[in-house]
Amino acid sequence: MSDFPALNWLAVVAAAVAAFALGWLWFGPLFGRKWQAEVGLSDEQMSRGTAPMVLGLAFALNLLMSTGLAAFRATNEITSLIASAGFGICVMVNFAVPVLATNHLFSQRSFAQFAIDAGYFIAMFVVMGVVQVLLGG
Repeated sequence: MSDFPALNWLAVVAAAVAAFALGWLWFGPLFGRKWQAEVGLSDEQMSRGTAPMVLGLAFALNLLMSTGLAAFRATNEITSLIASAGFGICVMVNFAVPVLATNHLFSQRSFAQFAIDAGYFIAMFVVMGVVQVLLGG
């Protein structure tokens, strides 16, 4: 696969960590209570013993998304902060948000839950792209 771009793995991992931290902030102090109410989870359900597994899988998925974003950015030679943030927004708004919206529509979930979820993914891709650029990835 000689056409596959070389990736800066430090930037990829750091971007995944930054996205994970953003998730803590987003689904914690910023929108955690509202999101929890929208999905119908009690405090007891949220505190069950599956947290380590859920958090581990969430981080692995962040790492996968960060790797994909880095590869797409490298392939398209996106190296500036503005272009990287714009690329992250473009990917999310044109691909992931419609998929998420379709899922929310058929699941009959609220618009508030959709807005919280979609907002996070848009912000996450912007943060990952910016971190990758700042670290030379």
